[in-house]
Amino acid sequence: MDLSEKETGRRVALKMLASQLDAPDMRQRFLHEGRLAAGVNHLNSLYVFGSEEIEGLPVITMEIAGSGTLKDRLKQHGPLAVTEAVDAVLDVIAGLEAAYARGVLHRDIKPSNCFVSPDGSVKVGDFGLSVSTLGRSDTFVTAHGQIMGTPAYAAPEQLRGDTLDVRADIYSVGATLYTLLTDRAPFEGDNAVQVVANAVNQKPRPLGELRDDVPPGLERVVTRCLAKEPEGRFRDYVTLRDALLPFSSREPKPASMKVRASAGWIDYLIAFLPAYVTLMLLVGPEQLLIRPVVERTVYSARYYLMLFALAFSTLRSRRASGAPGWANGSKGCALFARMAGGRASCGP
Repeated sequence: MDLSEKETGRRVALKMLASQLDAPDMRQRFLHEGRLAAGVNHLNSLYVFGSEEIEGLPVITMEIAGSGTLKDRLKQHGPLAVTEAVDAVLDVIAGLEAAYARGVLHRDIKPSNCFVSPDGSVKVGDFGLSVSTLGRSDTFVTAHGQIMGTPAYAAPEQLRGDTLDVRADIYSVGATLYTLLTDRAPFEGDNAVQVVANAVNQKPRPLGELRDDVPPGLERVVTRCLAKEPEGRFRDYVTLRDALLPFSSREPKPASMKVRASAGWIDYLIAFLPAYVTLMLLVGPEQLLIRPVVERTVYSARYYLMLFALAFSTLRSRRASGAPGWANGSKGCALFARMAGGRASCGP
């Protein structure tokens, strides 16, 4: 529900517990969600202002994302472009990482719980199944034996009710990325029981069979996220982010050898020019320009040889010392990076 707060005038969203679900255990879990989510403050996490009761009904007051969810985007546009999908998941990872730093596992990451802001960034929301990592008495299965959440995106150990760690959420991140790239969940079935069985026992259909523009490296990242055992997945969000960055719009593209060579020459000229101007003023244009052309001897060209040696030693010493801006032709590469819209890198 979209409302305005009387005191502040800001637009907020209200998440209310449906009356048919208002049992004591559900009310407790709902309020628990509000408390956990309110402790997470990050640009990629939907901000929760607080939880309260309105006319006896539990309510969570939260930020309005403004542009729907990733599930809505899939309905409108179908599978996302590779870089768009990876960019969205990187935002999700940032939000989950902030939550995990507060001791919170989300446990229900899926496209419908990832909210899109007007600027295109993605925020994690709906911490309804979240659990504090400081006390893991919760399981994925309720006391009544009912499965909560979305089996198609839940890790096998979560479906079994085992103890969870961050790798369970990493599995769900991989499942979400799989869906963004294919517009289908990694595991499907005619009913929830079949989905659970497939998620626990089967491998997902390879991404390369569903679309041909997914880089093999990205397919390997998703496959690793969806490993059946936690030990086969990425150990944390840092390693997962590093693996995804090369496929996003945020990672600079490596410069071609031609650009690297040109950048190196620009670096050399930058080091060469001050010494050249100084020497011109000291010995004059005749010694520096005319005699080497007329006499064509090593002695007459001695000043040029000195300049080349000085420029070369300057570049070498700066690179050896790690001086900023003097490695891999980076002074010259900065020019080419601007020409490429900031997406070129001369780094290794």
